[in-house]
Amino acid sequence: MSKITEGTVEDTTAHLAALRQDITRLSESVSALLQNPAPGVTQQVSNAVDGAKATFFSTAADVKSRVNSAS
Repeated sequence: MSKITEGTVEDTTAHLAALRQDITRLSESVSALLQNPAPGVTQQVSNAVDGAKATFFSTAADVKSRVNSAS
């Protein structure tokens, strides 16, 4: 494997690991919010989900770009 491809694989692996951690934290936050609802919870959950979606799609696009560049 070339150095560029190795670096891309390592970067992609790190990005996916960070994304998994973000999703885990989001899941824990949503669970906690649903167990102890408070005023404004719906908007907070909606904002958190929107943020997670944006992060996921951004990371997916980055990974796709890196894979295409390495090909």
